[in-house]
Amino acid sequence: MEIAISYSWEVAGWYWIKLKKINNKISEDSDFSVEEVTKIINAGDKALDERKKAYEKCCEKIKK
Repeated sequence: MEIAISYSWEVAGWYWIKLKKINNKISEDSDFSVEEVTKIINAGDKALDERKKAYEKCCEKIKK
């Protein structure tokens, strides 16, 4: 089971960093928004409200 858990994170990281190059886009534009990331990942605004809530929750946790 541990391999499956680890592999899913690796695939997600590869998709985010290598395929879609989202980290580069965020580094180039500090105002890159949750909406823009959602459009890249989903090719639209699917689940945008949930992503915004998750982003806000993460920001709150990081600030603590």
